[in-house]
Amino acid sequence: VPEPTVKYNKPDRALMVMHRRWKNAEVYLLFNEGKKPLNRRATLDVSGNKVQVWNPQTGVITPKQFTDTSGHVTVTLHMQPYTTRVLVVQ
Repeated sequence: VPEPTVKYNKPDRALMVMHRRWKNAEVYLLFNEGKKPLNRRATLDVSGNKVQVWNPQTGVITPKQFTDTSGHVTVTLHMQPYTTRVLVVQ
């Protein structure tokens, strides 16, 4: 079983992730399948100098605050029930 590419400060079975590697970026689709809001710190198994949140419905791209420590990017997630986030790390 491969190691997960995202680790959370507090695990929750409702918080799911799909990870894809592009030529110049790492893309994470996170989704809250639960009926409760989630507030988590997510540590991504990737290094980067820019993290963005992409909204696929509006096309809006927003910079996301992050820390990069020893090749791992950490972001804070605030997700309402049944919502998704697209994070792009470059």
